[in-house]
Amino acid sequence: MLHSISLPPGRYGGDEVQALFTNRLDASAHPYFEQLRGLQVSAHFYVRRTGELWQFVNCDDRAWHAGASSWRDRANCNDHSIGIELEGLEGERFEAAQ
Repeated sequence: MLHSISLPPGRYGGDEVQALFTNRLDASAHPYFEQLRGLQVSAHFYVRRTGELWQFVNCDDRAWHAGASSWRDRANCNDHSIGIELEGLEGERFEAAQ
């Protein structure tokens, strides 16, 4: 499953997404982060705007990227999908390197 993310929204290049995916995000570092306090989320892969690739979860393991979900009558997409997060915002263009 492809998703997009930037933290805070619209800011690129920091380490906040990596901190979120490793449960190290400091919720007091930015007002937006307060709503993420205690959130446990992960993805298998994260692709920076530069094309740099980070892997957080082994592809044989379950990540927590889809939330409550279903696709083609199968519930819990996290159980049977690979989560890929692109650094960016939905509705904006992504970089060719991604």
